[in-house]
Amino acid sequence: MEGETVRQLGSGLIRGALLALAISLLVSAYMAWESWALNPSALFHDETGTNWYYVFETAWSWLVPMFTGTLPVSAGAFLIFGFLSNRRRAGVQE
Repeated sequence: MEGETVRQLGSGLIRGALLALAISLLVSAYMAWESWALNPSALFHDETGTNWYYVFETAWSWLVPMFTGTLPVSAGAFLIFGFLSNRRRAGVQE
């Protein structure tokens, strides 16, 4: 049973990290696109083209805080649901 718990812990952490990464990438891409579309002070693009430095800087500035904020929540959710379903399965088998 102990090996199963360790495997479940690793699986929950990996799934939580993947979910956090997916959410963070989507939010940061949207915010970079929105900033490019609104283009305050012609910072993101002008008649010469797109200033990719500011686009990537905006995406990065959203990605890191979103990932560090969503990682504990999503990993915790996967761990809790995993342990609850494991307890339910153990109760059914008894």
